[in-house]
Amino acid sequence: MTPVEQLRTTLAALNLTQIDARLEGLLENAAKKEPSYADFLLEVMNTEADARRQRYLKARLQLAHLPYVKTFDQFDFAFQPSIDERQIRELRTLRFVHEASNVILLGPPGVGKTHLAVSLAPKVLIIDEMGYLPLDDLGATIFFQLISARYERGSIILTSNKSYGEWGSIFGDPIIATAILDRLLHHSTTINIRGESYRLKDRRKAGLIAPPVQQEEEPSLTTGSRGKRRSL
Repeated sequence: MTPVEQLRTTLAALNLTQIDARLEGLLENAAKKEPSYADFLLEVMNTEADARRQRYLKARLQLAHLPYVKTFDQFDFAFQPSIDERQIRELRTLRFVHEASNVILLGPPGVGKTHLAVSLAPKVLIIDEMGYLPLDDLGATIFFQLISARYERGSIILTSNKSYGEWGSIFGDPIIATAILDRLLHHSTTINIRGESYRLKDRRKAGLIAPPVQQEEEPSLTTGSRGKRRSL
């Protein structure tokens, strides 16, 4: 058995499948460039590590049951000028996750709330289209318990087409709505997206549907990790 054959047997025993798949290319590249032993070993190990990271990410995305996979590169910020890209870049650092802060995305249907939420989906709880249907008393109570359980322990990304002033009608009780908002907004960033539906832009451009009705703007709020709410 040749050394390469022995190496393949060892790689198979250790389940280092990606190194095995790229073995010939790695050896040929090393013969041409003559890297140091440490550099060659680093390249070999990174080959397997990168593949495992990709498999891990794919598995996590499947377990998350996201409606689709979207990235920030796919988002048309030019179509939604109401969004502050600097604010989005700050969220992309994921500092809010380490601080157990929340992100609330408000706006009418089709403006990209879910796209941004999915793009920000590391280790967080995503609640999409809050207020799409009203909740009964039991649903409101369970939702309050969920928000309370996550408060200062884990981040929430929430999207809704309802302004905060309408949340009393969602839960059927302004008192419980206030209690939920108090915990949800204590450490949070609110992004209010004002614009047209991206999904309907082509039909609107062709004159097939009427222009959207201008909605009342929800104030943009940001809170510090342990500070009071403040208006921006």
